[in-house]
Amino acid sequence: MGKLLTLSLLGSVAFSLTVVSSVRADDEMNCAKLTQQQPPATALQWFERGVLAGHCYRFDALAVRFGPGGFKTLDIDHGVNEDGEHELIRFLDGPSVQLERKGHVLSDWRSEQQSQSAGGSLSPSASDLQKYYRFDIAGTDRVANREVVVLNVISHDGMRYSHQFWFDKSTGLPLKQLMLDESGHILEAFQVAQLNALELYPGSLSTIDSTSSSNDMGWQPSWLPGGYRRVLAESDVEINGVPMARRLYSDGLSSLSIFTGSLNNKHALREGIHGLGIFQAAVRHVEHEGQVYQIVVVGEVPTAVLSKVISNLHWSDTVPIP
Repeated sequence: MGKLLTLSLLGSVAFSLTVVSSVRADDEMNCAKLTQQQPPATALQWFERGVLAGHCYRFDALAVRFGPGGFKTLDIDHGVNEDGEHELIRFLDGPSVQLERKGHVLSDWRSEQQSQSAGGSLSPSASDLQKYYRFDIAGTDRVANREVVVLNVISHDGMRYSHQFWFDKSTGLPLKQLMLDESGHILEAFQVAQLNALELYPGSLSTIDSTSSSNDMGWQPSWLPGGYRRVLAESDVEINGVPMARRLYSDGLSSLSIFTGSLNNKHALREGIHGLGIFQAAVRHVEHEGQVYQIVVVGEVPTAVLSKVISNLHWSDTVPIP
C-alpha cells in the first residue's frame, strides 16, 4: 500500500477516492463499463462513476493541493495496465520529493447491488455510506477547462467531515475536492489545473480486500463513530522518533488512526488536544501491567470525536476489533 497513498484524494493528492472500489473483494473492476454505462442520473451514481474512473484512466496531471504545510504544486503520473495501477507524484515546490504507489485496487466499498450479493463481507456498501452522508447534485461548473458536475456529500451526524467533489462530465474523473468542517470552512482542498495524456484502460483490474478483522493484542477502541471499520495500513510508524503501532479505521470516505507505543519521557507529547496543521490530535498516557503507553488519535473527524475515541480505549488480547 505504501505510505497510505490510497486513502483519499486529499491524503494521497491523487485521484483515488477513499471508497476505492465499486466491486466486491477478490473480484475484478471492469473499466470498460465506463464507456458502456448511461450518463449518471443521481448524485450517488456520479459518485460511483468517479470511484471507477479514478482507477481506470491513465493520465498526466498538474494539480494544486492546500492542506497541512500550505499550498503545494504537484505533477501526477497515473498509469494502469494488467499488473494494476502505478502512480508517481512529484512535489514541485520546496525540497525535491516524490511518492510512488504500485499494486492492485483496495476494495473498501461496493455498489448497493453488489453488496446484496456479497454475503457477510466487512466492506461497506453505498447504502452504508448513505446512513452517514447525504449525496446531492449541487450544479455544474468548469475545472481545468473541462465541464464538471458538482456533488455535495454532507455528514448526517456531525461525527465526520463533509466533502464536495467536482466530477468531469466526460470521464467521471474527480478534478477537485474539498473537505469541510462543521461550519463549512475548508480544511483541505485539491484541484487539477491541467490534464494530459488521458486514456481509458480497456481491461479489468483485480482487487484485494482492504478490510481487516485482526484481533491482535493491544489497545482497542471501545467506541467508534457509526460505520467505521478497521482497514489495512502500515502497522509500524515513528512519531517524534518513538516507534508506535498504528491501527487505521474508515467509514469508506473518512478515516482516523490510533497510534500506540511505550511512553518515552524525552519525546512524550503532552496529554490533551494538539494542533496538527489544520487538524487536531488527541493524546493520552495510559498504564497497563506496569507499562506506561502513549496513545495518539488523529483523523478526518471533529475534535469531540477524537476525544471520545481516546477516552474509550481498553487493552485486549482476544476481543475482535470493531
